[in-house]
Formats: sequence, structure tokens, C-alpha cells
Amino acid sequence: MSANTQRPWLKFVMVVGGAAFLGLSVLPFVANLLPPSATPTPSPQDERVSEAKGFELVLAKDPDNIYALRSLLEIRLQQKDLKGALPLLARLAKNHPDVAEYHILLAQTQVELGDKEAAVSTYRQFLQRQPGNLLALVGVTDLLVQLERPALAESIVQQSLVQVKPGQGDVTGIQIQMARIYLAQGKVPPALALLDQLIQQNPQDFRPVFAKAQTLNALGKTKEAQPLFAKAAELAPPEHRDEIKRLTAEATQPSPTPSPTSSP
Repeated sequence: MSANTQRPWLKFVMVVGGAAFLGLSVLPFVANLLPPSATPTPSPQDERVSEAKGFELVLAKDPDNIYALRSLLEIRLQQKDLKGALPLLARLAKNHPDVAEYHILLAQTQVELGDKEAAVSTYRQFLQRQPGNLLALVGVTDLLVQLERPALAESIVQQSLVQVKPGQGDVTGIQIQMARIYLAQGKVPPALALLDQLIQQNPQDFRPVFAKAQTLNALGKTKEAQPLFAKAAELAPPEHRDEIKRLTAEATQPSPTPSPTSSP
């Protein structure tokens, strides 16, 4: 498929499948990755600079000091200094190969700094250790779709499905991602068939229902999508219900009609 025929699906696929629930931006991981600050209010900038210098001195003597690495990383992220955060994340990921947050945040930072190929490599290396990690899987395959390499994205998802057994990972989530990759390649019938299969196999899971609703809505089949949006909201746990309603409202909001231009 040529880039020109694939490109319309690129924008479409990025909203299908509930990726918004996965928290795939850079900064949301900081709350889980780092300990809370000792005080509820941020420190003055000069105090932050002084603290950073102190942690840099510690790391000069002990480069693998995890407290200093994490604390300095927190400061760099608060300063929005992604270039300064990058080597800290790289060391944390190297020293803690099984901690997903370090690897995912490293890849996201690489993307923000424009090195998308390095991010793909970071994700794939981590997936070799944890093939069922859905955050990493969605991160790398969505990135490959953006890079117009959906065939490789599909291959990576297939590898995960082979390696991850039921009960050992979120197989349904991985299969939903496969449907999204199908859509990235314009393969609508197999994507819908897979989502129907997942709905039948997982009648209490809101995600395939919501993914199909989004797909149908994007295809212009709004009447078919509406009951599925409602069913997804009904099935969703409370922590996702408001977000589903918000996304449903955004998806079903009619496009504004352009005002007619008057003839000169």
C-alpha cells in the first residue's frame, strides 16, 4: 500500500482501541516512577538548581546511585529538560532491565527529542524481556504506524501473541492492538471480524465494544456505532466510564458546517 493510500488511516487508527486509557504521554509516568516531593508546593527554581548540583556530585562518585538518579530525573522533568533527563533514564533502564516505566519513559523521551528510531529500538529491546507489556507494545506499534511501517507493527504484535499465553498477559488488549494495526493498513473487514470475535469471547470487557464503536463511527456508520458506545459505557468500570463518555461525545459530535462564502 502506498503512503498516499495509507495516510488517511493513520489519523483514524490512532483513536481506535482505547489507547487514551493507557497513559502514553511522557509526564504521566513521573507520578508512578518517582517518590512524591516532601512538600506539597514546588521548590523555588534556585533551590532546585542547588539540589540538582548536589545530586550530580553524588552521581560523580556513585553513577548508579538510584536515589540520586531518580531525584535528579525528577528535577530535570520538572524543568522540562528532556536532554538532561535522557542519560539518567538510559542508566536507570540499563540498571533495571525489568522495570517497564524506565524503558517506556526513555522511549517516549527519545520520541520527544526527535530520535524515533532509537525509541523503536528501546521498545523492542524491552519487549524481548516482557513481550506482553501492553504499554510498550502499543507505544512501539503506534510509533511504527506514524513512521508508515505498519507491516512491521503487525509482525511485532503477532510475535507477542505467540509468546504470551492466556493468563500471563492482556491477550485481549494485544488483539485489540492488532485490530488497530489492521486499520492502519486499510484492512477494515479483518479488523471488524477480530473485534467481533473479541466481543463474543469477552462479553464483559468494554474495550473491544468501544473499539468497534469507534471504528464504525469513523467509517460514517454512526447509527450502528451509537448502541455500542452506550454498551461500552455500561460495561466499563467506574474509573473509565467518564472518559468513555467524553470520548464518545467527541467522536459523535457533528463536524461544523462551513459558512458559505459570499461572491465578490
